[in-house]
Amino acid sequence: LDDWEETIVEYGYSYLYTSPVNLIPDLASDLVAVRSIMRMIPDRDGFEYRSWCRVGGALSALMAKSLSNLGQSRNSREWWRMAQHLADASADHNLGLLVRGEHIIHGLYESRPVPTLVRQVQSASEFANDRPCVGLVDLSGARAQVSVLAGDYRSAEENLHKTEEILGRIPPSTAASGTGLVMLRGEAEFRYTEAWVYSHMGDEAKTDRAAAQALSLYPAADTRSPAQIKLMQAFTRVQHGDVTGGIQHAQ
Repeated sequence: LDDWEETIVEYGYSYLYTSPVNLIPDLASDLVAVRSIMRMIPDRDGFEYRSWCRVGGALSALMAKSLSNLGQSRNSREWWRMAQHLADASADHNLGLLVRGEHIIHGLYESRPVPTLVRQVQSASEFANDRPCVGLVDLSGARAQVSVLAGDYRSAEENLHKTEEILGRIPPSTAASGTGLVMLRGEAEFRYTEAWVYSHMGDEAKTDRAAAQALSLYPAADTRSPAQIKLMQAFTRVQHGDVTGGIQHAQ
């Protein structure tokens, strides 16, 4: 189990720097191996089985995310269901929240209907509790993003402030590591969410402030996230009619 926990941590970093086309075959191979191990465990209520469910849930979530990144939303939905089922079976509340939050966030990029995303947020919120953890940060950020798409800017800002408050209650080492699960959730990721929300509000000043903070926190090896931040800034400028400024940021 310790070896597989380390594998999940490695995947959490590889996800940021590796094309999903190259990541998916490795994930598929490891998921087959984990399922084979789980089938040999007779006690489905014991600690060992729950621990393997945790591993399988994290790997399934990474598979769902990678398929979503390739535009294969239908295939990814099956893996989201599997990830949530295994996370819940593992009794790892943090992982359960992470899976639900990440599913909602990927739904944003898949242009899923806003009412569907709102229902998912409500369902995930019922699963949550007030105990601060990385998964709760993820879900709270997702709630802010869905709120702005629904046109509820006030709730979006309130949820941003709540997300920052939750993040502040988590030890920095825990937030930065994501507790070895699926995705990092530290200040850089919060500032990314903040820039996303303000860009959809059309607030150029707040978008740029959040973008500058996010860009200062990303490691040099992460080229994907800064590119997404620049596109948010471009989006905000184009909304205001500054097409030239938007093109410059996009370039």
